[in-house]
Order: sequence, then C-alpha cells, then structure tokens
Amino acid sequence: MIRRRKGNRRIRSNEKASKKFVNNGFNWTRAWSVLAILGLLYTVLICRAIQVHVVDRATYLERGDENIDASMVFKIRRGDITGRRGEILATSLKAWTLVSDPRKVESPRATASILAPIVDIPARKLKKLLEQEVPYQPLAFQLDDKTHTQIRNLQLQKETKHLLRGIRMDRGYKRYYPKQGVAGHLLGWTNQYNEGYTGLELGLDEQFESEMRGAENHVSALRTGISRKQGGTTLALLDKVFPLVKSGAFRVETTIDTLLQEKVEGILADAVKRNLAKRGTAVVVDVKTGEILAFAHAPLIDNNRWRQQPSRNRIPWGVKSGFEPGSVMKVLTVAAALDAEVIEPDTIIDTHKGRYRIADKVFTDLKRMKEASVRDVLRYSSNIGTIEIAMLLGQPGLRSILKRSGFGQKTGLPIPGETAGVAHLNKKNWDPVSFATRSFGQGIQVSAIQVVRAFAAFGNDGVMLEPHLIKRVKDHDGRIVYEAQPTPVSRLVRAETAATVRDLLLDVTTGDATGRKAALKDCRVGGKTGTGQQWVVIDKETGKQGYSSEAEVASFVGFVPGDRPKVAVYVAIDRPIGEQGGGAVAAPAFREIADAALDILGARPCAAVHRKKLRFRHHVPRSVPVKEEPTAITQAPIPGTIIVPNLRGKTLAHAMETLGQKKLATVISGSGIVQKQTPGAGTIVAEGTPIQITCALQKVEGYAVD
Repeated sequence: MIRRRKGNRRIRSNEKASKKFVNNGFNWTRAWSVLAILGLLYTVLICRAIQVHVVDRATYLERGDENIDASMVFKIRRGDITGRRGEILATSLKAWTLVSDPRKVESPRATASILAPIVDIPARKLKKLLEQEVPYQPLAFQLDDKTHTQIRNLQLQKETKHLLRGIRMDRGYKRYYPKQGVAGHLLGWTNQYNEGYTGLELGLDEQFESEMRGAENHVSALRTGISRKQGGTTLALLDKVFPLVKSGAFRVETTIDTLLQEKVEGILADAVKRNLAKRGTAVVVDVKTGEILAFAHAPLIDNNRWRQQPSRNRIPWGVKSGFEPGSVMKVLTVAAALDAEVIEPDTIIDTHKGRYRIADKVFTDLKRMKEASVRDVLRYSSNIGTIEIAMLLGQPGLRSILKRSGFGQKTGLPIPGETAGVAHLNKKNWDPVSFATRSFGQGIQVSAIQVVRAFAAFGNDGVMLEPHLIKRVKDHDGRIVYEAQPTPVSRLVRAETAATVRDLLLDVTTGDATGRKAALKDCRVGGKTGTGQQWVVIDKETGKQGYSSEAEVASFVGFVPGDRPKVAVYVAIDRPIGEQGGGAVAAPAFREIADAALDILGARPCAAVHRKKLRFRHHVPRSVPVKEEPTAITQAPIPGTIIVPNLRGKTLAHAMETLGQKKLATVISGSGIVQKQTPGAGTIVAEGTPIQITCALQKVEGYAVD
C-alpha cells in the first residue's frame, strides 16, 4: 500500500512537471524548434536574394537574357547565273549539312559506323571528326532530303537514339548546274560551303561578295518553352523576318549564248578527239561590243561532278595558260607596217628563196619563194617575208603594236588566275634573232582571249575593245546594278588600215592559201593560220629544253562575214598528233563554228562573195632597190680577220644577213635602209667585231621607206 502510494505520488509529480511545457495540448518546445528552423530558412533566402539581386545582379541578368533571348538563322540562297537568253546556267537547291557536337557523342566509333554508309564517307574519317574537342564540327555537306529522312528516323529509334546524341541536320544550299558541262570551265564551281571556288563563281564572289554568295542572317527571337524540338521554342518578330524572306542575292546574266556555246563545245571536242590532241579552246567574240558569245574548252567537264575530273582538265586554259601563238601574229606585224606607211599590199618583199640566216639562226618557209607581195606573205604565211617587213618597221614599231594589242597585260575577265602572258616589252633592245622570231609569233606567250581581242579590232575599224563576260547584274527586285558597255582599250590601227588588213585576210582562205579549209561556200571568210611550236623538255633524261615540232599549238583566227564582220573566232588545238599546222587542224573547226555562228546569230544571208579590191593610199614602192657597191679588197690578208662589207643602201635584213655570214656582230640604230656604218667598208677587223649600222628614212624614187 505504501509503495503504491509512493508510486502514485511519483506519477503525479511527473505530470505536474510536464504541465509546465504543455498547455491545453500545445507543445512549446516543438513550436520553438519549428520557428528556429523557419527563421534560419528565411535568413538563408534573404541572403540568397541579396546575392542574386544586389551582389551578382549583372551576372544573373545576363543569364536571364540568354534563357529568354534566342536567334533564328535565315540563309539567303546564292545568286543564279544565266546565259544571255535567260537560261539558267548555275542555281542553288536546298540541301542539308550534317553537323555534330563531339562533346555530346557517347561513342565516336559506333556513331561513325552508323552514319558512314548513309553519307558515303569512310567511318575512319567520321570517327576522327567526332573525336575533336570542339562544340561544332561539320561532318557532311550538301545532303539531300532522302539522307535527311534516314538520319532523322535513326534519331527517333530507341536502339540508335542514344548513339546519335549530339548529331543534327542544318538547312543549307548546294550549287547545281542544269546544263551540266555547258560553259563548265568558265563557270567554275563552289565549295562545300557554297562559296565560289574557281572560275566565274569565285570571280563574282570577289566582285560582289555577299550580294552574290548569299549570307547567313541571324534574327533576334524569344524562347517560348512550348516545345523542345529544334526550332520549336523560338518566335521571331515578323518585321524582322519579312525583309529577309523578301531579300535575295544578285542575279548575273552572262554574255554567253547558250545555243552557240553548246554547238562550239561539240565542234571543239570532235576536233580534239579527231586530232588526238591534248586539249583545245575556242572563243567567239562580238567585234562591235566585245561580248564573249562562246568560250569553249575541251575535254568537256560536268560541274556537278567536278571532283571526278582529272585536275588537268579543269583548267580554263584559254584564260589561264600562255602559249606561243605562231603565225597568227604575222597579221599584227603587217598591220603595223601598213599603219606606219612603210609597205602597201602589193609591195614586193625579198623572201630569199625560202631560206634566210640571221646570226646563227636559219629561217625557212614551207612555200619557198624568191620574192612575194605583202598579200602573198600572209596568204602563204611566209616567215622570211614577215621578218623583212618587221625590219622595215623596226623594233619600236613592233613593240608598239604588241603593247597596243595588250600582250603582257591581263584582259580583266572576272576569272581569277588569268595570265598576262609574256611579251618581253620591258627589254630596251631585242637581239636580232629574238626580233625576227617575235615578228611571226615565236618567243612570246599569249592567251586565247588576248589573241581574239586584238584580232577583233580589225572588224571594229581598228579599235580594240575590252572583252566582256558579264552582260548585266540585277538585284532581287530586278533593278539593274551593273550593265556592261562597249569599252575601248586602245586604237590598234587606223580605220583605213583595218579595212586593208581585212581585205588581205580574205585572200588567206581562197585558192591554195594556207587557210583554204576555213572557207564557207556562201560567205566570205577572213583569217590567218597559226602554228606555234612550244618550248618544252625535249630530253627527259638530261632535262634539256627546246622547241619541238611534236609540241605545237595549231590555230586559226578569223572573222565572218568577211565584208561586214560580226564576230571574230579563234580556235587553238594543243599538241595534235598526225596532221600538223593550223590550216589542217584548226581551220576545219573554225569553219564549222563560223557556220553555226552565222545561223544562230541570224547573220545570213551574207554580202556578195565577190569583193571590190581596195586601193591603199600609202605611196610605197613595190620593191626596195638595193645599191651594190663592191669593195676594193675581196680577201682578208691575215687569217682570222674579216673585211667589212659595204652595207650602205641595203635593207636592215640584208645587212644583218651579210654580217652574220661574215661572222661579225651587229649593233643596230634605227630601222629601214642602212645609211651609215662603222667601221666603214673595206676595213679589216677580227672575227666577231661589232659593226654599228645606222638606218633611217630614205627617199627612193620619190617614195618614203622606213
């Protein structure tokens, strides 16, 4: 009883102690604990708020903008290139670019093995790209919709989804050439980024930059959070998008006549194949405007598959490569002499029976003639006759016509890499042999476009024009931002001289002349053959270089219609096998091209075949008399010595030949007829002694000769 009482007493004692903290069921200890925790949390939140809104305010504002603001990319397609008739030559089609973020790729090897057969790229190459530590890595370019669908389906499949993490497809464009090989060398092509890589594509990029190539425009947008799919979380303001949607790159219209270009390319390809040649080029130019109507190269290429073409076939060598033109240059030598009034068409030239020595060089003619008129010098392509005419003209006159013709200077075509050629115009004096060879097109290098530009001047009354490949350029609204106009470069010769040259060249395609295979039945043709030997390695073992008869450029340059030229045409065939010479190799191709040009350009019917013979106004004697004055001493008394011959009254060519035979050097001053010599005639000198001769104008039977 007592224990129970004590126990009860203890129970009542504990109950009294607990009543101090519990009042009507409320536990103050627990409440204070909760309040302490809440106070601590509020303190942390306040501190965090101070940090975010005060201490690190700028940082978090920037992060907020990044989460809210986004950008949308609008790619403007590359501008189209067309022919003069409006046919599309180059355009841009929609395509896809396969890109990756290698940092997110789990297994580069597995991902590469999945993508390789789809994009046709070796898995080893893809694996190497996917192992790069960069946030953006392009893998494949210019893929079609079918490829895009295949990759997209793999990204949605459960089995391959994780292996394609970090892989996406971006929209873009690829260049397409609907006409395939038409004007392929001129147009060039673009790289994987749709930027100009070569040819006109690259030239237009350099000229017009983004206006031609198109651009990636980034437009500010807002993230909506509606969708996690690519492009589904952003909205852009319409006033920023509409101008881009309406905008576009320039549209370029070339001077190329597509119908004529296709025809010329076919004819040229057949000529190269028929003659087993290395390559060929052909140019058709409007003589009154300088517009290039056709510019073909063979072998042909397809721009859409340019990587599959041998590198040697990709070069537009009619623009980029220089070669020795040969006899087509005789026209310029004769034209300069006519313009300088030192010859007339019927002046008789001594052609030395087809064999002529200058110093240690012997020149020959295929048709050996004792003498020939200027007309026949061109008709039968006499090297020796041209040299004689050049001697009458003099070095300054020949230099001048070459400079006015633009040799040694680029024509300015919008094709990067154009060659300027080599004309050696910086040298003050040419040695006698170099002077002789350059008069008929050896020892200098020119391009096909340079030759036809100079020759077209004879059809334009002696005025040489700048060649044009771009006719006009329009912006996306159709406004013309550039339009080519006939641009004179120089006056090559007087209008009267140009008419005389045209008359002379009409004879080159008649009878038994060298250019007879270029003649048309219903239309007069004027032109000139050319056979230029090239300086090449003639001995592979020793590396010895020299001129080779097996390495030649056979060419023909001419104009039609002969009476009223509309176009100038130049055909050059590099290294034909079998028949040799421009008359046999290039003239037939010229004939076919000229025939097609007359039809396509609507230049038929031609004027009357028979022409009225022009009367040249210059009063130049038909022949240059040479006064012979024998010397008193005929044999040198001491071995190794030479008696200086009498050179006065001789033409410069005769004097040089005589001194060459006597093993004497020559120092020339002036041109025309020898007036003075030092040492004088009859002087005994050692072999190799330089003889200074002075040439100048001389009155002969009332006429002036230079």
